[in-house]
Amino acid sequence: NPPYFSAVFGRRWDPAPTGLDYTVQFSADLSQWVDVVPPSGDQVPYDSEIEVVEVPFPATINPGTEPVVPKFFRVVVTETP
Repeated sequence: NPPYFSAVFGRRWDPAPTGLDYTVQFSADLSQWVDVVPPSGDQVPYDSEIEVVEVPFPATINPGTEPVVPKFFRVVVTETP
């Protein structure tokens, strides 16, 4: 069996009132990034304001012409109007 990897990060329990939107992205080379659609994962309470989100690494992503195995992840946080 291949190893199991997850992207793990903290975010506010209810990001909507703060106007924050979290997008998890994966890459094989740090230059081309692919969004997880929809961004999903398991949420685990950490405290009254923060939850820990775990998103499994996909087996492959397709940033170009052929599927590749992701090695990196990042969380893009944007402010919604």
